[in-house]
Amino acid sequence: TTQVTTAPAKIDPLTYNGQPQELVTAGVSNVGFLVYSLDGTNFSPDIPTGTDAGTYTVYYKVDGTADYTGVAANTRPIPVTIAPKAITAKVEPSEFSFLYDGTKKEPELTVLDGKTVIDPDQYTVTWTNDDPAVTDGLLTAAGTYTATIENVPNGNYSFTATATAEIVPAEQAAIEITGAPEHVYYGDRITTLGTSGGTGDGTVKWSVTAGETSAEIDEDSGVLTIKGTGSVTVKAERTVSNYGTVSAVWTFTVEPKPVLAEVTITAKVYDKSTDVDAAAITAAVKSGDLVDPGDTFTLSGLTGAYDNANAGTGKTVTLDDTNATKVDGNGKYTVSYPATMQGDITPRGVTVTITLSGNDLQTDDSVTPPTYSYDYDGTEK
Repeated sequence: TTQVTTAPAKIDPLTYNGQPQELVTAGVSNVGFLVYSLDGTNFSPDIPTGTDAGTYTVYYKVDGTADYTGVAANTRPIPVTIAPKAITAKVEPSEFSFLYDGTKKEPELTVLDGKTVIDPDQYTVTWTNDDPAVTDGLLTAAGTYTATIENVPNGNYSFTATATAEIVPAEQAAIEITGAPEHVYYGDRITTLGTSGGTGDGTVKWSVTAGETSAEIDEDSGVLTIKGTGSVTVKAERTVSNYGTVSAVWTFTVEPKPVLAEVTITAKVYDKSTDVDAAAITAAVKSGDLVDPGDTFTLSGLTGAYDNANAGTGKTVTLDDTNATKVDGNGKYTVSYPATMQGDITPRGVTVTITLSGNDLQTDDSVTPPTYSYDYDGTEK
């Protein structure tokens, strides 16, 4: 009777190596020889092999001949597993760089097991944006992206690898600051600043990068407030999606605020001269012209002269500011003076004494003041 004396045994463990591997050991029969099959239908005397990772089922039997009877195929096939190969995959290239141009990028990468290129059907590639706030424009918008590369289920390999791609912002057109006045004075509030140029629909942010103690600016509107003197630098920075940031600066010197002194002339008594006493001239800046109520200062040294020495009201006084001085300690103002003002010269009061004498002078002391008279007689008194 034909018998299988040594049954085939599965070879274990087996790991994918890219080459055909025998799945079982050879079986032995007392007569004839064993044949093998992986599907239970097609048998061959060759030891069955497998290349791809997975589970195989091995059948065996002995075919009968005219000289001996056969042995039927085993009813319980032998399960044999080739395990996926666990590797540290190498990705080439592992980094990509593109310049933004509005089109979707398609990075082409190669995954290797050592020097062996792994077939693309053995893995999946999933790209994600590194910025979770960006939910559209995958591999289109400027930014950085990460690819997760993983083996497919039931594949020949077991691995996870990564690659990165950067889409570099394109160059934005230059900008310039517009609406800058020719002169900037202490206390100014400048609302005309803007920008021209740039690319696309961008956003401008304003800042003071030098002279922060002398000026402040609203970062959104660009309204500039001057609160001191000296050198100031204003910066406009324009950003727009997918393009590099561009900026422009405007550097200027804040000039002292021009103010006109308010001059008062105290009236004098007629003294035959056109001179105006220095103490009679008062000069001051109106409080409404001051940027800060604390910006008080003293004006002195102003001189003047009347147009003539005669008494009168509303007379023209010509002022001379050659020696005028301003003491304020902060240099935030320049003071000018009116060329002329008006002043009064009042008449000088005098006491007149009249002495009456002569023949026939009649005096009436009964009234105050007394009265004096003559009786007419045709003669000169």
